[in-house]
Amino acid sequence: MPEYSWLYKEKTDYGVLSKKLGVLAALGVPYTEDEINQAANSAREQAKKITEGMASSGVEAKMANKQIIALIAYLQRIGTDIGGDK
Repeated sequence: MPEYSWLYKEKTDYGVLSKKLGVLAALGVPYTEDEINQAANSAREQAKKITEGMASSGVEAKMANKQIIALIAYLQRIGTDIGGDK
């Protein structure tokens, strides 16, 4: 399996999240206006929590803005909206 080393180097572009959520909402995904407007802040906070949770394993706080943390956040979220709970 490839190493996907760029995920540890490349920064996450939080600025594009609101626009992406807006497009998804236009297509019928039930995002609220607040969720769309706060997408970048919410993602940054989630990344911070993930990174803090992995600090005891040697993950540094500066990793919070890397794409690997965004991937971890995505994987942790899969399936959690089933049943309507967020």
